[in-house]
Order: sequence, then C-alpha cells, then structure tokens
Amino acid sequence: MTKSIPIKLLQTNNGQIEGLPKNPRFIKDARFEAMKRSIEALPEMLELRELIVYPQNGHYVVIGGNMRLRAAIALDHAEMPCKVLSPDTPPATLAEIVIKDNVGFGQDDWDILANEWTDYPLEDWGLEGALGPNFEPVEIAERLDVKEPVICPHCGGVVNE
Repeated sequence: MTKSIPIKLLQTNNGQIEGLPKNPRFIKDARFEAMKRSIEALPEMLELRELIVYPQNGHYVVIGGNMRLRAAIALDHAEMPCKVLSPDTPPATLAEIVIKDNVGFGQDDWDILANEWTDYPLEDWGLEGALGPNFEPVEIAERLDVKEPVICPHCGGVVNE
C-alpha cells in the first residue's frame, strides 16, 4: 500500500531491525547536491518512485530510498510518499529489497546517449560521465598511440581493436 508519511516518522536504516544490517549505501558532496537539485526540479518523481518502508514501533524504517529521504530532509519536506511493507516481512526479504532496490541490471548505451540525447542535460539529471556528441574513444586511443586493448569505462567494450 502507498501512503504519505510525515518525515518525522521516517528513519534511515541504521540496523535497528533485528536480522537486517544497516543500509550499505551513502551519498555525499556533489552527488548529494545533484540529488537535491533533481528533487527540486522534478518533485513529481518522488510520487513515481516512493520510499519503501517497514513499520516498526510507531515509526517507519526506510528499506529503499534512504538517500532520497536524506535529500528530502535537507530540503525541508514535511512528508514523503511511501510503499509500506507488511510487518510480517522477514528480515531476509528486507535485506533482498535493500540490495535489489539499488542494483542496476541494465547498461547505458553510450552511443545512443552521445548521439540522440544531446539536447538534454544528462549530467544535471545525475547521469555521471554523460558523453558529449563528439565522444570517440577510438580516436582517443589512437591519439595516445596505445597498442594494448583499451577498455571503454562507459560500455566496457574494447575501443582500439
């Protein structure tokens, strides 16, 4: 079930649920500021990507969305949209949700981003290492006169075969 919950009732996962380690993710400095700007620019995303919370002792522990909660607190939000898990959810399932909520299974197609997404501020939207329209890793490898294989840090492919 989804409901709006006052910020004062939300807690980050600090290991207070027996059998569930504390949240292994962190955010700081420029990435934290970028997240805050992102929320300010498009607050509707919070409704589309709610926090995942577990009820405990009259409060709610955030299982998914701890960084968004921190940003919302810094932005003085009064409440957050949340998906509320059942209090019967086992700790092993909570742990699985914590990790799976942050795993990126897919990969970015940097060629499409570099050629078809040039009119959008991708780095402002949080896409680290967004490429400009002239990104050519093969040319970079050739200019450096590199003989061994060079792996593109963005797609993982060999760029100088």
